[in-house]
Amino acid sequence: DDAIVGLKRMFRDMSRSLDKKVALKINGLHCAVDRDLLEKIKAPINHLLRNAIDHGIENTQQREAAGKVKGATITLTSVHSAGMLRISIRDDGSGIDTAKLRDKLLSKELISSEMMGDLMDEELLEFLFLPDFSTRDEISEVSGRGVGLDVVRDVVKELGGIVTVKNNPGLGVEFVMMLPLTLSVMSALLVD
Repeated sequence: DDAIVGLKRMFRDMSRSLDKKVALKINGLHCAVDRDLLEKIKAPINHLLRNAIDHGIENTQQREAAGKVKGATITLTSVHSAGMLRISIRDDGSGIDTAKLRDKLLSKELISSEMMGDLMDEELLEFLFLPDFSTRDEISEVSGRGVGLDVVRDVVKELGGIVTVKNNPGLGVEFVMMLPLTLSVMSALLVD
């Protein structure tokens, strides 16, 4: 509960500082999670929420121009799925502009134009997880420093999980972390 209170406070403060009207919806609060795992996933969840507010959610004027309601919603959901803990953070923002992402990758010379033509959008989104990569040109208190989604992926990988991104241009983005239910389970082979 302390973690949720801190999360809600960070969310509220950041929404105010960026002057964005955003509601946080949390589903699955009663989903049983190993305490050690909970401690280690706080930072990735925090980072993904901050990214959603800063990068994902448009300002009020942009939302109205797109025919959306003024107030945005970011939904944090945790459920047990296929023996794993599934945590998703979904926003109803603008989605990831893959054309801008392609331009950014070409300008930073992270990929050649020949290779770019062969990439599907799903493959393109994997570049978001590169170390020191930012889609922002300017540096702010919140973004553009190159401390990005690579940190989220590293933590999730260290815990034995995976993180994926689902883009819905114009309608939002969902980041999904699939994690083991507990960190105290060890694989073993018994020989008799």
